Amino acid sequence: MNKLILVMAVFLFLSQLSVAQEIVQVPIDIKESEVKWKGTKMRGLGKHEGIISIKSGHFETKDGEFYGGKIVFDMNSISVTDIPKREPIPRRRLNNHLKSDDFFGVEKYPEAEFLILKVLKKEKQNITVEGELSIRDVKDRITVYLEIRRDNSEIRSISSKLEFDRFNWNIGYKGSWADRTLVDKEIEITLLLHANN
Repeated sequence: MNKLILVMAVFLFLSQLSVAQEIVQVPIDIKESEVKWKGTKMRGLGKHEGIISIKSGHFETKDGEFYGGKIVFDMNSISVTDIPKREPIPRRRLNNHLKSDDFFGVEKYPEAEFLILKVLKKEKQNITVEGELSIRDVKDRITVYLEIRRDNSEIRSISSKLEFDRFNWNIGYKGSWADRTLVDKEIEITLLLHANN
């Protein structure tokens, strides 16, 4: 009887261990990965572009297939790249404006986050996921398309381009049509995430 109980206990332990090992967490190489943003104004007649650093992140695989993930963005790092450094005053002015309460309010909200909730569709290396985007403590769901690149069956990088309506996250600055500073509602984010494996 005691032997039977011992065998069952070992079997249960190994079963739980097997389940725990099904989901593998792969860290994102935050130095090699890139996050670019683009915002337009005057209904697309003008634009600004820039970068954001990744504070931390990982993606998950299950039985070798993409399963989920999470990215934390360092909003204090947001900066513009399409104003050259030889123009320090307008460059600094826009960087400060992006960090102000008009836009991302980084002093109060230093991080943003994207959490993948579930995989909706798989087509070869293209995957559709539903995720939760958190900015300024506002959370809302968006659908994102990912392109997976592999090397010897291991996921090496993930790329994606997503667009969202900033008003849904209380990024409410509008600008002025008269001053030709009217800011469009869409923000575009381009991701290139490299696995640190």
